Amino acid sequence: MSWTGPGLPGRAGSRLVPVGSPEDEPPLPAAVLVVALVGFTVIGALSAVIEVLLVPLYIGSVIFPVTLLLVVIGNVMLPRLVRGLVNAAAVSLVPIVGWLAVVAVMGFLPSEMGDVLLPGYGSGQYVGQALVPLGLFSGVISVLVDNGRRRVPTADAPTGVTARNR
Repeated sequence: MSWTGPGLPGRAGSRLVPVGSPEDEPPLPAAVLVVALVGFTVIGALSAVIEVLLVPLYIGSVIFPVTLLLVVIGNVMLPRLVRGLVNAAAVSLVPIVGWLAVVAVMGFLPSEMGDVLLPGYGSGQYVGQALVPLGLFSGVISVLVDNGRRRVPTADAPTGVTARNR
C-alpha cells in the first residue's frame, strides 16, 4: 500500500492517507446520486419480478428453487453497491424497499381472476413462503455487516489511518 502525506506509518502526529482512499475522492453531485438511487431501486424491482416469476419453476416433476439463490445474491449485492456510492446505511436499503414493494404487489395481491403468483399449495409453497423472509433477512444483514465494516478511526491510530486500512 502506498501512502501520501508527511511522516511515516505509525508515527504519532502525522497525517497519513492511503492513496485512493475515500478522503481523496470528491463527493458525487446530488443529481448523480438521485439518478443512481432510482436506478438501483428499479434494478431491485426488476429482480423481484424475475424472482417471483421463477418461484414455480420445475425441472421435470421436481421444484427447482433457483429463485431463492437469486434472492440472496441480489439482496446482498444491491445494498453493497449503493453503499459504495453513499456512506449511509439507511440509504442502502432503498433497493430492498423497491424489491419488497414489487414482491408484495405481484406475489400477494390477487389478479382479476383471483390468482396470486406465490403459491400457497403444493411443493411450490415452500419456495414462495421462503422468498420474502429470506430476501428481507439477506438484505438487512448485508446492510448491517457492511455498516460494521465502514472506516471507523481507532483511538491509537494516527489521524487519517483507520482500522480497515491499517
